[in-house]
Amino acid sequence: MKKSVFFIFFIIIALNFIVAPTCAFAENKTPKIAFVIDDFGQDRAGVEQMLNLDIPLTCAIIPFMEHSIDDMKMIIKNGKEAILHMPMEADQYLPESWYGPKMIKNNYDSKQIKEVMQECIDSLPDIKGVNIHIGSGVSQNEKQMMAVMEVVKDNNLYFLDSRTSDKSVCNEVAKELKVDYQYRDVFLEKTKHAEYNHIVSQIQKAIDIAKSNGKAVIIGHVGPEGGEVTAKAIKDSIPSIKNANVEIVPLSQIVSINAYKQDK
Repeated sequence: MKKSVFFIFFIIIALNFIVAPTCAFAENKTPKIAFVIDDFGQDRAGVEQMLNLDIPLTCAIIPFMEHSIDDMKMIIKNGKEAILHMPMEADQYLPESWYGPKMIKNNYDSKQIKEVMQECIDSLPDIKGVNIHIGSGVSQNEKQMMAVMEVVKDNNLYFLDSRTSDKSVCNEVAKELKVDYQYRDVFLEKTKHAEYNHIVSQIQKAIDIAKSNGKAVIIGHVGPEGGEVTAKAIKDSIPSIKNANVEIVPLSQIVSINAYKQDK
């Protein structure tokens, strides 16, 4: 009898060590999707619809635009996450009006970059991170990205590489400086064109990536690139995401999970 009681007690203790960690592991490994919505601060198309979505969003604001400050306040009021959508020059000529009043140019030295970066960060005090607006030129330049990442780190922010260039050095620089970093997995819209069915299919692609890799970071847009069409496609896709047992989270939550951080 004593042996039977001891055996049962042993089994209970063993299960506490086996089952609990397994449950915690499973919880931590729930696939996650983060929606990052670019281009707040300027065109109003889709802004209201995006902010009314009953899901976490990470909203990227172009600095020093007509609506930058008001959008930041609305984003925070609606319980969304705000980040700086930092204009950086492309690897080809584009009109300067596409970037906004402040940008990092391809010929800027480290001092100029740090001054512009800090000015833009200070203009939007509620941000949690930084991502790239355009930037296919600057994101290829290791010295310039070193200056960008140093400012990001000094301000305790995270960095999202929008991956507007397949030659981006952001990952390597972030790892070297130990900056909390993520990269974009999926763009929702076709270039300069929001097509509902395409956006829905891109969200499904992101679901598949999340289930395979544990996470997916999606970038969409307010304004002419996305706007109301993108907002509707996201809203209509929420049941599919939930049915796939994928959790929608702010980008900072993905960044904060140890498995997705740079090696410290």
